[in-house]
Amino acid sequence: MAFLETEYVREVSDGTVTQQLAVLRMTHRMRVSPHPEGLLVQFDNQKAIAAGGDMTDALGALLPWWVPRIIVSPDGHVLRIEETERVQELVGQMYEPLSKSSSAQSPSALQQLLTIMASGAGLRSLVQDDWDHLVGKWLVLPLDSAPVESTSVSTVLNGIPLRSMVRQQMIDRPSCIRDIAAIECATFESRSNIEPESLAVLQNYLSPGASDAGVRITGSEKVDRVTLEIGTMLPHEAILTRTLQSTTQLSGRTVLTQNVQRRTVRFTYVQEQ
Repeated sequence: MAFLETEYVREVSDGTVTQQLAVLRMTHRMRVSPHPEGLLVQFDNQKAIAAGGDMTDALGALLPWWVPRIIVSPDGHVLRIEETERVQELVGQMYEPLSKSSSAQSPSALQQLLTIMASGAGLRSLVQDDWDHLVGKWLVLPLDSAPVESTSVSTVLNGIPLRSMVRQQMIDRPSCIRDIAAIECATFESRSNIEPESLAVLQNYLSPGASDAGVRITGSEKVDRVTLEIGTMLPHEAILTRTLQSTTQLSGRTVLTQNVQRRTVRFTYVQEQ
């Protein structure tokens, strides 16, 4: 059994002032048990510790941790998710007290997100992607510090491709603690940067017409950093950071802005009583 601490933070900075747009810190409980098809991963006991700003972004980023049951194959791939009809109910129970705060947004945007993402296909896709970031993508990465470089292609609306350069490597061999014992772990990192030729496509997708107003996206980077046990691939920490850089022309000067979204998950393993 593990207790999880999850945190989502979104902030924007102009190099001088940093403004926090959203924060959500939560705790969860995770149980992993044998299953005829592999492993059964269960999440429950979700509790909010701190919250502020745009809860739509925050809850959307943490939505996979609300799925009650996930069936994972022996080779680490998500086979299916179960009890998805409870996701909206669980999130709604947590969101209700937050929605009464003076800074809360209208719940309509959140409800629209939940309606889309809590559907079977949409939520399964989100869980699969999240599990791959946590465990799946590191299964075949070698235990040495030599970087592995590749090119990846993702798509946005209407199937328009975005090309990225990806660099993966093991960056550390720390010790982790599980059941009081020290266990050998590895920290893997993946850095993905959208190629310059695709940045204009990304800008058209995110902010059509923004370039006419003097706003230009200059960089988009995604960094995954995960610490896993070498023998079991059990995760101990996962940090996903997405950074979007842009420039704006204001009164004859160029202002650089960084929009950062960061999600952190930490696992504390305990023996079940």
